[in-house]
Amino acid sequence: MSGTALQIAGRVFGSGCTFATLWLCAHHLPIGEFGRYTFYLALFGVLDALADFGTGQAAIRLTANEPGALLPVLRQARRARFATASLGFLALAVFTELYDEPGRGWILLAALYPITHTLELTATVFKNRIAWRVPVLVRAFASALRLSLVAALLWNGVDSAPLILFATALASSTANLLLHFVSKRTIKSTEPVVPPEASLLRTSFPLGLGSLCAIAYFYVDNLFIRGIEGEVALAHYNAGVRLLSFLIMTAQLVSSTALPWLIRQHEQNRIASAISSLGQPLFAGAGLFCGLLAPWSEELLRLIFTEPFVAGAASFQWLLAAAAIIHAGAMFVTALVAIGEQKHFMLVAALGLLLNILGNSLLVPRLGIEGAAISTLATELLVATLSLIVLVRAGCRPLSVRPWAWLAGPVAFALGAYCSSLFT
Repeated sequence: MSGTALQIAGRVFGSGCTFATLWLCAHHLPIGEFGRYTFYLALFGVLDALADFGTGQAAIRLTANEPGALLPVLRQARRARFATASLGFLALAVFTELYDEPGRGWILLAALYPITHTLELTATVFKNRIAWRVPVLVRAFASALRLSLVAALLWNGVDSAPLILFATALASSTANLLLHFVSKRTIKSTEPVVPPEASLLRTSFPLGLGSLCAIAYFYVDNLFIRGIEGEVALAHYNAGVRLLSFLIMTAQLVSSTALPWLIRQHEQNRIASAISSLGQPLFAGAGLFCGLLAPWSEELLRLIFTEPFVAGAASFQWLLAAAAIIHAGAMFVTALVAIGEQKHFMLVAALGLLLNILGNSLLVPRLGIEGAAISTLATELLVATLSLIVLVRAGCRPLSVRPWAWLAGPVAFALGAYCSSLFT
């Protein structure tokens, strides 16, 4: 848990910088440009998942218990990442050409940054050791750099979303390069090199396709909202989505930090207990916190952004419920990877994407951005439920360990929302 605490400290700092960045953009960019900026942040999230394509988790899985396999695994993973990152760049180039996007040159320059993920892979050596000090410091530096660059551009009167996007990508690229050079120095050249126990591509492909579907179902609503409702409505919606990203950071950090530990717990037939010991308090705490925030959605959006963003309050309330569910679902999904159920993880994520696309196509034309938020909540419920079903069928039964404690999540959400509403 110390690794998680350190990551949370770094993420809190990074979130503070991101809050400041978004606050500056919301106050100084035209609202349509803010919508475009958040649209491309979402699109770049998909490009990140495409560049990774499961190689990060696969590298951990193949080297967590065999340090000697690290170098050959990294070589394979870098080749795979370069290919997928290049594919993403080409796809974005075609997209911006077809839609004649303003600022296309800056967008394409920014789209080169996922290629630097080929070098960031070297940080696997720290992840295997659950030693997060150096990666956290590097990411914190990148967050501060991003804020500084964006503030400087806005201070000088820049009101172009593509140029702000380029500054954001430049900071991320700098962090990836720094991580590579620092991590490279910690790899022991005297470690005997052994071949990995399995093919990296065979391990990473279902993980990669599943992760791509997972990030796509989180952001595909941007395409529907921008196409149907326009960039102003997209700005209203994405204000809540950006807050959602901060609210689920603990779930992401706990699950990513715990992956090597869960792999070892699975080998010792103790993974059900491990999932419960992490997931139950995580779900309960998230349920209470998100419930407390729900009645104050308008005030939060007004405080962090500006008055026009209050139009996204109703959709943000649905996203708060989704945030609570994600804290349980993240543990179940990570457990699928830990027990080697990559193919089922891929299937679960693909079904989540299918439901999200269907939900957005039906609900956004009728309910606008609130329909997109409802689709997100339904998708997260489906993913969590299907992941749990797969775990049970594989012999891992998290609900058998203190089953009553899993009910604390929804109960805490309802209780928090009720108590908080008394003060609104």
